[in-house]
Amino acid sequence: MATFLDEEYVDELITAGLKEIMLDLKAYDEGLHKQYTGFSNRSILHNARAIHRKIKLVIKTVYIPVIVDESEIEDIALFISTIDPEIEYGINDFKPSKGISRTPTGQEMKSAYLGAKKYLKNVIISRSCRREGIAPRKFSWITVFPDGTFQRRSLENY
Repeated sequence: MATFLDEEYVDELITAGLKEIMLDLKAYDEGLHKQYTGFSNRSILHNARAIHRKIKLVIKTVYIPVIVDESEIEDIALFISTIDPEIEYGINDFKPSKGISRTPTGQEMKSAYLGAKKYLKNVIISRSCRREGIAPRKFSWITVFPDGTFQRRSLENY
């Protein structure tokens, strides 16, 4: 959770071998972010800037029709461009759960992609919790949970 990734913690993770951080930005609008997660996004937005100065940053957002849609994704892309328009930005399609929303259509995903491309050079339509591309043989990542605990994982976990 990017809330916990202050500069000191990022330095510790880099020392432990971290090569990139994949940050999930739920929403740019603070009210929407609070509604979605129960937390403000101010520290996440601040930490995204700080993280980018230290290590490769990849940002992802889940497209949830009617909740986090094309206009919200375009706002996120505009924010990311103020940090660096070269940052990789992945737009994930939502998989419905417990009757919340629906999976976005292909046209909706394309529209979100084109909106983000107005501001960013490296936009991809991706899948949740997966790094696009072929992973190196020795590949691992650290998942930080909302309670501040974390777990090192590797491809062997899947």
